[in-house]
Amino acid sequence: MKTKTISTLITALFIVVNCYGQIPKKTIMIGGNFEMPIEINKYGTWQLKLTPSFGYFVIDNFALGLNLDTEFFIYRDYKETKLGIGPMMRYYFGQNNWKPFAHISYLPSITFRSDEEQNEFYSHLQLGAGINYLINKMIGIE
Repeated sequence: MKTKTISTLITALFIVVNCYGQIPKKTIMIGGNFEMPIEINKYGTWQLKLTPSFGYFVIDNFALGLNLDTEFFIYRDYKETKLGIGPMMRYYFGQNNWKPFAHISYLPSITFRSDEEQNEFYSHLQLGAGINYLINKMIGIE
């Protein structure tokens, strides 16, 4: 139980510390998540997930970009790799340091499994909202 709690807290820390770029037109946004759940058990489970995102502000407060999704999972002799890339849009509201936003993205992906001959294709549509606090003109915390 302690291992699961510690793993959840470490993952939450990585999720909270996303940094993004400027809001004005002709600037870029770089962000993402890193997740590596830690399981200490006799089964030797290992997992790593990296989801970077890149955007370009085509007008003030509105970014178009790409989300990437990479995930690796190992359990004894079983291995799984997931790769995906898809478009995203994000719009920020407000004129002060606190910037609420709306987000939409589509992410098609493929999963390769060591125990199957056929690969699996997935796709999902994400709708989201959040708030970004601008520390300075270059960095915001979401």
